[in-house]
Amino acid sequence: MLLYIIILAALVACIVYFLYLYRVRQSSYSEEVRQASLTETELQRSSLESETESETETETETESETETETDTETESETESEGETEETETESVSETDSTAAASQNPYAPVLTLSANQETITAGDSFDPVSYVATITDDKDNRYVLWRNIQVAGNYDADVPGEYELQIYAVDSSGYSSNIETFLLVVQPAETETEAETETESGL
Repeated sequence: MLLYIIILAALVACIVYFLYLYRVRQSSYSEEVRQASLTETELQRSSLESETESETETETETESETETETDTETESETESEGETEETETESVSETDSTAAASQNPYAPVLTLSANQETITAGDSFDPVSYVATITDDKDNRYVLWRNIQVAGNYDADVPGEYELQIYAVDSSGYSSNIETFLLVVQPAETETEAETETESGL
């Protein structure tokens, strides 16, 4: 009877020991699974954060490029508008000056015999000689002639086109209408060209 009790106790002890081992193994396996799950979750989170940062950087670069293009277009439009306004202002200024002179009964009136002349480099040129008539309510032709003004630079020895403004101011300080004159200076013929033309004519 005692033997049976001892054998039964041994069996119970073995069963308890195996149950203990089973629980320990189960706990270890569960811990490994949990760690693996956590690691996978962290990897997924890291990947999502990386993709989000990449998308944010891409969007920032795109916005920066868009802003740069917009600024460039705005500057270009502003410059174009500025040039247009300057041109319009100059045109309006000249028109207003001419209109003011024609509307002022006390201002001199000036006319040109021609508004353009073509000369060869080295030829003499006097813009005042192209004034045909100049009249005023007070001053005579001699006084007005001495007060003819020529605005603009030119060089009769250098080929090119020169735009001049010719007007007069009377003794009362009134300015006449402004007439635009275009001077075209052509290059002078060289000795070789002259000889070539002479030979071809012979």
